[in-house]
Amino acid sequence: MILKRPRKLDYGGNVIYAPVYRRVLWGGVEVAVYGTSRNWNYSGATREEMEERNPFITSAIQQVITEHDIRRVFVPKPTFNARVVKVEDLTQELLPGFFRGADADGVLLERSGDAYFLASADCPCTVIYDRSQHKVLGLHCCLYALIDRELIEGSFSRQDNSIIDAGLAKIGGEADKLRVFIAAGIGPLAFDHPTAAIVKGSDGTMQVNPFSERNYRLIEHLCQKYDYLSQSLVVINGSAGHINLDTLIRRQLQEFGVRENVVSDGHDTATDKYHDGSFMFHSNRRDHNNKRNLVVVKLI
Repeated sequence: MILKRPRKLDYGGNVIYAPVYRRVLWGGVEVAVYGTSRNWNYSGATREEMEERNPFITSAIQQVITEHDIRRVFVPKPTFNARVVKVEDLTQELLPGFFRGADADGVLLERSGDAYFLASADCPCTVIYDRSQHKVLGLHCCLYALIDRELIEGSFSRQDNSIIDAGLAKIGGEADKLRVFIAAGIGPLAFDHPTAAIVKGSDGTMQVNPFSERNYRLIEHLCQKYDYLSQSLVVINGSAGHINLDTLIRRQLQEFGVRENVVSDGHDTATDKYHDGSFMFHSNRRDHNNKRNLVVVKLI
């Protein structure tokens, strides 16, 4: 997907780019995605630590809060634990209106003006809105929030196998009342998990694949659980192990009866470029660094 680079927003001399897109969904939720205009990584336990790791990130965050007229934003630390929290679990106010304080892969918002931020670089953000209750979930849907790696390896399993399971249990409601939007995820062709013992490295030479056996167990699990008698596959090309996270999310939603009203933004964080050839999004798979995009989910 090729677009023109978005316009800039000027806040008293501090310039940041506008989001790649900003959408109002179902009349109740606003979703915006900020890309390579800057590094949106806000990691750190204090304001000072955030600034030390990523200079001027706190002013950029406050600008986004102002731009989207956000009352409070809740930002758990994603830890692949498939846990969903409520706003009362996030009590550490690192910046005005910017709350942290829990390790979790999702938040349930129930008050208008509240928002969820996710700094990610390839992991989709899944937004689930219940129209009848006017509640919204923001979920960090990385691969190992969607499936339990420990279970595949034969060790102790966490409470919820998937962040989708945990999120739907938290929001409750009827399946036909739910609306789902999948944002800012990596496409399957860039998300490979090769099972061969010898693979071609980034420099073109043949190298030992240290993840061969682990990838094989992963691909076997996905194929057995999701890809039997299916036309829309979670795994594309088993030996290369291309995993379609969008399809995996949809398949897990279907297990709970959510079969309709699910849409994606159509972007691929690893490959999408602007008209000038520059990348639209940060991608950990592509660049192998700690730069992140920012997904904003606000309950209107």
